[in-house]
Amino acid sequence: HEGYQHFGDQGLRALWCAGIRPGDVVMSTLPLSLWSAGWGFYYGCRKAGMTFLSAGPPYDTRMRLDLIMDYRPAAVLLTPSYALTLARTAEESGLDVASAGVRALVMGGEPFPPARRRKIEELWRIPGGARDFSGITEGGPLYMGSECDAQEGMHVFEDEAIFDVIEIGGVAPVAPGELGELVFTALHQRVMGTSFHYRTGDMVRYTDEPCSCGRTHRRLLNGIEGRVDDMVKVRGVNVFASAVEEIIRKLPALADDFMLILERGAAGDEVTVEVEPAPELESGRYEETAQALEAELRRAMAIRIPARIAAPGSLPRFELKAQRWIDRRPEEK
Repeated sequence: HEGYQHFGDQGLRALWCAGIRPGDVVMSTLPLSLWSAGWGFYYGCRKAGMTFLSAGPPYDTRMRLDLIMDYRPAAVLLTPSYALTLARTAEESGLDVASAGVRALVMGGEPFPPARRRKIEELWRIPGGARDFSGITEGGPLYMGSECDAQEGMHVFEDEAIFDVIEIGGVAPVAPGELGELVFTALHQRVMGTSFHYRTGDMVRYTDEPCSCGRTHRRLLNGIEGRVDDMVKVRGVNVFASAVEEIIRKLPALADDFMLILERGAAGDEVTVEVEPAPELESGRYEETAQALEAELRRAMAIRIPARIAAPGSLPRFELKAQRWIDRRPEEK
């Protein structure tokens, strides 16, 4: 129980950073399973006198929306992709989810680019309420950090682990502000050998400058910017799903759902973007919209990435971590 509560104290810290206080209701869409993400919040709520409303599987999206409208939680725990799915489904169902009084969406599990943050806060009508957190089961488990009111980066919990940022694919430390891979050594847990200088696969940039909120722990400036395993090198250029998403969100004619299709062409690996149109986009404008996206992608990445407009509602929806890559390359023999 002591070990569980130690993890719970970390979850409570993340909720406190998001402005959640004793007496508040916290709803979690995270499963209470061997994936540890939801358990720390559960034990944190229990200790602090917060009501923990478990809404993971087998609840579906419409049932979770009903719970939000009925119980009016102060915070919802979920992934950024699912925050968009909930808001979109609420609109389609005629529900004003923004009227339910949710103050914070505490989100983790995948990169959280600024364009996605703006979209989520707009749909839920909670300016400043989208809060980033990060955790990892291999830490014992461990919540690595969370975002405060200032939204100036994720504070890592330096009293729980030693955090370093090293070269991607290397071992040397990188300078503040430089993109690298986050590694940690857990200070308290003693049961998992993975917790010594463990390479998380998360790509981050850090600063040791104090935050305007007064906290002095190291900050990850843009949270988790991407995953080492979510990057594909195409014709010498590193293509990140999070970077493609940032470009898609700049075009109002496009919806939130997209996929990256990786194929083997005559000149090597090629990637194509499939993205759904915004509901108001007429089918006659699909081609020009695809060309506009291609132009933005070429401008940002210096290579041609073809774009296709998929049929509305045809691409996968994700309740947990979004899987944006589809690899159609032939297997190596």
